[in-house]
Amino acid sequence: MKKKILSVTAILFVSFLIFLALDFLFAYKIHILRIDFLNSLYVNSASDKTDKYSLKNLPFKYNLFTEDFETVYRKKIKNKEIKIYGAPSDKKPILLFGCSFADGARLQDKDSFGYLLSEYTDRNVYRLSYGGMGAAPALFQASDDSLYNYIAENTQTPEYAVYVYITYQLYRIFEDKYCYSDFYHHQIIYNQKNGKLVYSRYSPIALISRFASGKYILRKYCEKNIENDTDYLNSVMKRYFLQTRYELQKRYPDIKFIIVKYPVYDENTQYQEKIYNSEIWKELEKDGFLIYDLKKEINADLTQNEYILSDRHPSPKAWQIITPKFVHDCIL
Repeated sequence: MKKKILSVTAILFVSFLIFLALDFLFAYKIHILRIDFLNSLYVNSASDKTDKYSLKNLPFKYNLFTEDFETVYRKKIKNKEIKIYGAPSDKKPILLFGCSFADGARLQDKDSFGYLLSEYTDRNVYRLSYGGMGAAPALFQASDDSLYNYIAENTQTPEYAVYVYITYQLYRIFEDKYCYSDFYHHQIIYNQKNGKLVYSRYSPIALISRFASGKYILRKYCEKNIENDTDYLNSVMKRYFLQTRYELQKRYPDIKFIIVKYPVYDENTQYQEKIYNSEIWKELEKDGFLIYDLKKEINADLTQNEYILSDRHPSPKAWQIITPKFVHDCIL
């Protein structure tokens, strides 16, 4: 009986190891594809590149060398590939942070927020936004001296930092830190220590959660706990904004930080409304941030079909009605 139990235990243990190995290979390949896809966007934003990284075209050879956001971003700085909208101007420039909404996903340059912002203000606009990203990359950029060296080479001291916010950016703060990563984006990891956010290059939890099992076990556990504590979720987002502004003001003491709150298609749900209408916005206003709520300021429902593309990103029409009013209300 004892030998039988040991045999069964050994078989289960070996089976579990095999499962983990296959699980890891699957998750690792998804991770490689995701990073490769992002790298293609950073280097060449042509949308027709995406089919190359379809799951139907899995290469047999595993690529062990990938580049994370930090590395690719610094390469873009070094190669002077950060997009700057507008011609040289005597007016001080604007730094534009955020995710694909600010980045102009699926839009021609002339229809994007950054381009229109430059046109309406006659200022240079630095497009520092990235699809699928948000608060963590913005803090990393604001903490990185290479950005400020790049700005000094091209234009004068910026006057405004504009951050386009959507509620999904809250989840992205946690996804790579605690949960299985999405295929379409790669966050930067920060840990909270002594009231500050501290950049962390590697995290054992993040590495473990690359396993496909993390998608079904760890992520579900984390999502349940995170969603049950929206106050904590919002307090972390507030910390990102405060620390990002602090980093910017260390270099540019007079820079003004504007957060544009953009409603997304399903924010009529109770949970999304609770996040969108959090008390942190009033707190940030008291701390000197300008919060520009498009639900209140724009006389249009931006979640309706005429203002969104098929993938629910803003359409050209959305930015055409947002930008002039935003400039009139917020940019001197």
